[in-house]
Amino acid sequence: AQRARGRAKAALAEAFETLGAGLPQRVAWSPRRAGDDQDLGLQSPPELIQNLHRLRGERLRLVAELEALHRNAAQKEEETRRGMSQELERERAKTEDLQRRLGTARHWVAGLRERHWFLVNAEADRDGNAAAPVVGGGARRPPQEGLPRLQEALGSLAKVSEELLEVRGVG
Repeated sequence: AQRARGRAKAALAEAFETLGAGLPQRVAWSPRRAGDDQDLGLQSPPELIQNLHRLRGERLRLVAELEALHRNAAQKEEETRRGMSQELERERAKTEDLQRRLGTARHWVAGLRERHWFLVNAEADRDGNAAAPVVGGGARRPPQEGLPRLQEALGSLAKVSEELLEVRGVG
């Protein structure tokens, strides 16, 4: 489109120069442009005017085509921008959902830890282990020899939490 527009401009410029110089009865007009092997030869003023009208029509067509290309490009850009905005909004919603799910999972883990400590303390009380120290909130901490059992229980808890997250679709 730009090449054709350039050719049309060049031809128009030549036509105007020829018309402006005061036309004799016949004018030799033989423009040579890249890719144009046709010699237009001698033309009379009516022929030049006819060529001028043709070139003006071609120019108008090319300008309209160029404007249509600009409109299409602007429309595609707007569609792309709108699509990116919608995708960003979806990703933000997904992030919010994942954060909410993570908060729920953390709440579950905290509840399970609390239950675990409650059960450990209840077991210590049942076994008559009054020597187990009390930690914040009045819960008893098991003695050090119960530490491997606690680690095993926490490992099981972590596995259950991971399975729960996978079932809920977070993992």
